[in-house]
Amino acid sequence: MIETILQNSKGFNWSITEKISVKGYLYDSSGNYFENAELIHHFSGVDSIIDFKKKLNQSNGIFSVVIRFNDITCVASDKSRFFPLYYIQTEKGYCFSDIPLELIKKSKEVIMDEVQAEIFKTSGYTLGNQTLIEGIKEVQASEYLIFRKQKIIESGQFFSYVIEKENEASYDNLKKKGAQMLDKTFDRLIKSLKGRQVALPLSGGYDSRLIAVMLKENGYENVVCFTYGRKNNFELENSRATAEKLGFKWVFVEYNRALIEGYFDTETFKEYALFAGNLSSMPYLQEFFAVKHLKSKGIINEDAIFIPGHSGDLLGGSQFVKVFKKGILKEDLSDQFFRKKFQFTRVRKQSRKLVRLKVEDRFGEYLHFNDYLPYSVFEDVDIKEKIAKLIVNSSAVFPFFNFQVRLPYWDDELMAFFKSIPAKFKLSKHLYDDLLKNCYFAKYEVNFESELQPSHFQTKLQQLKDLFKVFLPHKFKLRLLIKNDWINYYEITKPMAKEIKFNYKNISNFNAVLAAWYLSFLQKQITLLVRKPEMMN
Repeated sequence: MIETILQNSKGFNWSITEKISVKGYLYDSSGNYFENAELIHHFSGVDSIIDFKKKLNQSNGIFSVVIRFNDITCVASDKSRFFPLYYIQTEKGYCFSDIPLELIKKSKEVIMDEVQAEIFKTSGYTLGNQTLIEGIKEVQASEYLIFRKQKIIESGQFFSYVIEKENEASYDNLKKKGAQMLDKTFDRLIKSLKGRQVALPLSGGYDSRLIAVMLKENGYENVVCFTYGRKNNFELENSRATAEKLGFKWVFVEYNRALIEGYFDTETFKEYALFAGNLSSMPYLQEFFAVKHLKSKGIINEDAIFIPGHSGDLLGGSQFVKVFKKGILKEDLSDQFFRKKFQFTRVRKQSRKLVRLKVEDRFGEYLHFNDYLPYSVFEDVDIKEKIAKLIVNSSAVFPFFNFQVRLPYWDDELMAFFKSIPAKFKLSKHLYDDLLKNCYFAKYEVNFESELQPSHFQTKLQQLKDLFKVFLPHKFKLRLLIKNDWINYYEITKPMAKEIKFNYKNISNFNAVLAAWYLSFLQKQITLLVRKPEMMN
C-alpha cells in the first residue's frame, strides 16, 4: 500500500481510519454539512474507483482525502488546494505527506529545481505539479490520483472553470439567478458556523463587505470585523463604516514599528514560513501580524472561524481588462500568462526560454478541449495556479494559529454559475458589482461615495501608468511603492532584504523580496535537515 505521513492538524484535524484519511469541511449534494469525524461517514461508502469519482463530484467544500480499498489508493484535493498534499517515489514506492519536508528525508539526493525556482522568484509559486525540489510533487487543485499498488493508473480533474459557451440568459435573469446562488451559498455557510464567533478580515472593497452583509442578513451577530495596515490607509474609512452600519464590532490593527519589530528572529515566524511555504508557495505575511495580535490579546475566541473574501473579484471577472481581452486567442494564452503573471521581478534572460516552455506545457494540457472559450482556459489555469497556490494559500495563516476558515466564494454552485457569465458582463465586473451594490449593499446603506473599485477607464489609465513606470529610475519606483504601501511591507521585508542582500531595484512589489528570501530560507532548512541524520550516525 501507499505510505502516508499526515501530521498537520492545525485548525482542522485529520480524521483517520484504516480505510479513510480526510481533512476539511464540505456539503454533500443534499446540502448536509460535514467536518472532522463526520467526513469519515461521508466517504465511507467508497469501494471502487467509480464510487470515488462520484463522491468527489458530490463533495462541495474545502478538503483533502485519501481512501484505500483492496490494492487501490485514491488521493484528491479540492479546487482550492487549501490542504496541500505532496508525494515522492522512492525505491520502496510512493509516499504521501502533508508536510513535504518529511519527504525530503526519504530523498537520496536533494536538488533544487532551478526552473521552478526562477518561476517562484517572479510569481510566488511553482507551476503545475512540481515543487521547488526535484522529485517531490504535489496533488494539484481539484486533482485526483489513483494508484494500484505502486503505480499511478489514473489521474484527472474533478472541477474545471473551462466553458464551451456562455450563458445566454438575459442580463436581468442572470442578475436574479446570481442573487439566488449567493443566497444559497451563504445559507450553507451559516449552517457550517454553528454559532461560533466569526472573525472577518474586512477591507474597503466589495468581497469582504458582502460577507459582512450576508452575515447580518442571516441574523448572525457573533462577528468581529478587523482591518489592518498602516495608519490612515485607504481601507479604513469604508471598512469601519460598514461595521458600524451593520452593528458589528470593528478592530483596527495598526502595522507600526512596535507591532512588526523583532518578528524576523522569532521561532513563530520561521515555523509559519515552513508551514505556509511548503516547497511551492510564498508565505504571505499580509495577515500574519493581525491574527497574531488578535489571538495574543484575546480579542477573538479560541474557536473563532475566519472568513476571508478571497476570489469574489475573480468570479466577477477581474481578469478582464486587467489581464486579457475577451477575444483572446488560444494561441496567445501561454504568452499572456507569462507576461501578466510573472511580475514580481523580471525573469532572467538565461532562464526565459525554459520558463516559457513550462508555461506552454501547462496550457498544453488543454489541447484536447476543441470547443472551449480560450478566456475560460486562462481563468481555469489561473484559479489552479496563482489563486490556489498564492492567494488562497495566504489564508494558511489562520490554521497556523489554530483557527478554522471558511471560503464561501469557492462554493461549487456559485463558481459553476459565475464561470458561464458572458464576457461582456464580466468586463470591469459589471454584473457582479451591480448585483452586490443594488441587491445587497443598498438595503444596509453600505454603498459609499468613495469606492475602491476602479472603473474601466481607471483600470486602463493605471495600465498606462504601469508602462510608464518601467522607464523611471529605480529610486523613484521604490518611492512610489513605499507611498502606496498600505500594509507597511517595506518595513516588514527590510530584515529579509538585509539577510539575503536583496537589491530593491527593478521590483514591481515587495512580494519579490519575500519570494527571494523564502528560497534562501528553504535552502538553509534543507541543509540542516540533510546534515542532521549524518551527525547522528
